[in-house]
Amino acid sequence: RWELHVAGAAQDAAGEVLMGELARAYSTAPWWSRVHWRGWVRAEEFLRGIDVLVFPSRAFETFGLAPAEAALAGVPTVAARVGAVPEVVLDGRSGWLFEPGDAPGCATLLERLVNQPEAVAAAGAAARAHVSASFPAGKMVAACAAIYSALTHDGR
Repeated sequence: RWELHVAGAAQDAAGEVLMGELARAYSTAPWWSRVHWRGWVRAEEFLRGIDVLVFPSRAFETFGLAPAEAALAGVPTVAARVGAVPEVVLDGRSGWLFEPGDAPGCATLLERLVNQPEAVAAAGAAARAHVSASFPAGKMVAACAAIYSALTHDGR
């Protein structure tokens, strides 16, 4: 009832080691054939082919660009509650949040969503509406311009 599409690739030797460890640990699992390693992809193409974006970041996120891109494509996000991600993903409305590092909590959310396609579709529509209204390009440019203007006029 599900497939996992992983976008991106290892960025260094440690990432290559991790990828090898994952394959060794899980390649005999009955579900492994449903895991698809896509490598580097164009975001719009990738987002057209998924129902939910999983964003399990553990690092501080200053904005959450990937969840915002997903939202604009009508795809809700299941994300770790880090940095500004909760401003982009409204828990229970435009997506779902779990605590950073809580893999079982993330898995529980995903398991529930597999059986709730209507909730996923509704959250996708809510995500698009929320991000479109809250982060329009003109508003973001004006806010950045105001910050830069204030910084250049305060004597620094």
